[in-house]
Amino acid sequence: MPRIKLAEELRYAHCGHTVRAYGSGEYEVAPGLDRPGCIPPDAADYALGHGLAETVKAAPDPGPTGQTLADLIAMAITCLVPGTTDFTGNGKPQVQAISEILGEDITATQRDAVWQEINE
Repeated sequence: MPRIKLAEELRYAHCGHTVRAYGSGEYEVAPGLDRPGCIPPDAADYALGHGLAETVKAAPDPGPTGQTLADLIAMAITCLVPGTTDFTGNGKPQVQAISEILGEDITATQRDAVWQEINE
């Protein structure tokens, strides 16, 4: 996922009524609100468009880290916001929400295997 660096605090209204404040610093651009270290794409676009932020170049890929796809899926699930459209009606994380965080497609089978491990 892309990252941005805010030069100053950003107050952002979502749907005209929910105000969020993001302090200066670096954020991962990811869908949803209230994710620690994340900022939603529309807030990032606003900040970039108004000169309040700059994109942060990704560090070079260090190569294999020993993390499996299951590890990455589990980490992505921790960025999701319970009680939102990040989760299905039966409480499972949305495959699309996980895929957006990871920047690659995953399957429901992969999600289900990790979700089962998390909930054991």
